[in-house]
Amino acid sequence: MAWVLLAVRSTLGSSPLALRLVPVLMGILGTFALLPYVRDRALWSLWWVAIPPLAWLTLFSTPDALLLGAWAVGLAAGIRGGWGWVLAGVAAGLASQAKYSGFALYPLLLCGAGPAVLREPRAWLGLALAVGIAAPNALWVASHDAVTLRFQASEGIWHPRAPGLWGPPLQALGQLVVVTPVAAAAGGVWAWRRSREVLSGTGDVVERMCWWTSVPLLLFFFAAALGGPPEAHWPAAAWIGIGVGLCRSQALSKAAWTGAWFALLCSAGLAVHGVWPWMSLPNDPAVRLTEGESLGAVVGRFALPDGVAAWEPGVDRAMPVYTERYQEAALIHYYTGIEARVLPGCGRANQYDLWPHEVSEQGLFVRPRTGGPPTCASVHWTEVSSPQNLGRWQIFEGTSWTN
Repeated sequence: MAWVLLAVRSTLGSSPLALRLVPVLMGILGTFALLPYVRDRALWSLWWVAIPPLAWLTLFSTPDALLLGAWAVGLAAGIRGGWGWVLAGVAAGLASQAKYSGFALYPLLLCGAGPAVLREPRAWLGLALAVGIAAPNALWVASHDAVTLRFQASEGIWHPRAPGLWGPPLQALGQLVVVTPVAAAAGGVWAWRRSREVLSGTGDVVERMCWWTSVPLLLFFFAAALGGPPEAHWPAAAWIGIGVGLCRSQALSKAAWTGAWFALLCSAGLAVHGVWPWMSLPNDPAVRLTEGESLGAVVGRFALPDGVAAWEPGVDRAMPVYTERYQEAALIHYYTGIEARVLPGCGRANQYDLWPHEVSEQGLFVRPRTGGPPTCASVHWTEVSSPQNLGRWQIFEGTSWTN
C-alpha cells in the first residue's frame, strides 16, 4: 500500500480523492472481473456496493482494498483456467503483498480446481509467479526477525488476552453484524448446501472455486479467534466467492436480493453517519473519517508560529511535535505540514523507528486521551506540563532544562 500511495502522490498529488483512487478502482476491477461467472449480474453488482466489508474497505487507502481487488481477479482467472493461471499467480502474489491472508489465495484456487490441475504446466507457472512476487517480502521478514509475522500472531492467534471458546461465536456475531444478518445467513446456507458436492470433487468448477476461496478462509478466522480477539473485517475476502455463489443460485436468489438491499440501506446509513453523525456510539469508527483534520487543527494552534497556517511558508519554524503512535504522527504531517515524529520508545515498533533522530529540548507531545502519566515523554524531557485535554487527545509540553 505504501508503494501505491507513493506512485499516486508522485503523479496525481496528495488530495484525499487521489489517495483513494486506486482502492476504488480495485473494487470496480473486482466487480467486473467476476461478472462473466454470475447468472444474476444485477444482484452481483448490488452485492459488491452493498455488503459493508466489500463496499467500505475499497473506499479507503487500506491494505484490504488491494487484497479484495486482487482476490477477485485471482478467483476469476482461476475459474477461467488455461492461461488464466498465469494471471491468477500474479493476482495471488499481489494479494500476499497486501495482507498475509493473501498467501492463501493460490493454494485455495488449486484446491478448487481439483487434482487434475497438477498436470497443467500453466498452473505451475502461475505458482512460480506468485512465489516470485511474494519472495522479496518473505526474504525481508526472514532477515528482520520475522517482525511482521510476530506482530500478526500477537494480534491474533497468540494474543495475551485470548478469548478462548468465546472467540468463534464472537467472530460469527461479527459477520452477522458487518455483512448484515440476512445476507450472512443466505451465504451460510449456500456454503452448507455446496459442501458435500464440493468436497467430493463434483459440481460446477465455478461453485468449487467460490467455495474453496470462501469457506476455508472463514473457518480459519473462526479458529484463530480462539487465540486472539476477532475483528469482523478480517475474513472480508470470503464474501467475494460467497457472493458469486449466491448470484448463481436460483433457490437462494430471493434471500440474496433481500440481504443485499438491506445491506445497502445499512451502508447508506453508515455513510450519512460518517458525515452527519445521527447518534452517539462508543469508539465510533466514523470518527476516523474526520479525526485527522480535527487533530491537525488542534496541534496547529499550539505548534505553528503566529500568522502561519498549515502548509504555508514558515511551517518549518513550528514547534517540534512528537506523538505516542505513528497514526497521529502521519495525520499531523498530512494536515499541517509539520514533520511530526513518534517519540522514540513510545508505542509499538513502527516505521519511524527506522529514522533515528535527536529529540528537541522543547516540544509538544500528543497522544490519545487517557488517564495515565506521560511515561515515555518523561524519559526524554525533565519537565512535562499537565495535559491539555482537547477532544480525543491530550497535548503536553516537554522541556529539558540545561545549565
